[in-house]
Amino acid sequence: MTAPLPFATAPAPHVVAPSSVGRVMRQVLYALVPTVALHVVFFGPGLLIQIVLGVVTALAAEAAALRLRGKPLPPFLLDGSAIITAVLLALCLPPLAPWWLVVSGVAFAILLAKHLFGGLGANPFNPAMVGYAIWTGSFAKQRSGSRSNSGAASLRSRNKKGRSRGLWPGGAHTSALGFSLAHVGAPLRVGSSSRGLDEKTFGG
Repeated sequence: MTAPLPFATAPAPHVVAPSSVGRVMRQVLYALVPTVALHVVFFGPGLLIQIVLGVVTALAAEAAALRLRGKPLPPFLLDGSAIITAVLLALCLPPLAPWWLVVSGVAFAILLAKHLFGGLGANPFNPAMVGYAIWTGSFAKQRSGSRSNSGAASLRSRNKKGRSRGLWPGGAHTSALGFSLAHVGAPLRVGSSSRGLDEKTFGG
């Protein structure tokens, strides 16, 4: 019998030149720039702080995981995949959500959803969405920015005072358009209450 022919294989991701992982990740980041810019215009610069915290956490977690796995740092730290995870998670949060929320979510996404399964290309789930799922299951109240169920009166009171515990204690939490920065659904919930929707909201 003839010996079987060798068949070389390589782990994912399988990229065909001239594209590369870094190039694709940069294209995604470029595509997110208009979204981030509009978010800052409408809701203030809180998102930029969340992105900075998330990127720093993502790179630190990525470096720690790579070192524990005995992998080289530069190729994986510079491919942009960890940065995209941080930006996507920051976009899922209220601009003035607690700082520890973005840090914990990004750390879970990088360490558990990505490197626990073997790193980039081997993870079966999107790391950013795993971090979001952990937020939803464990910190739903903090993620949504909701502080109470008292409805429109409480929301207007918080906006008027301009003070509630958010990313940093104190400070105005209302955007130039009048939206609450501590609550994702504020524009839709201004006319809501614990008993139902305010009829005036819909012209009733």
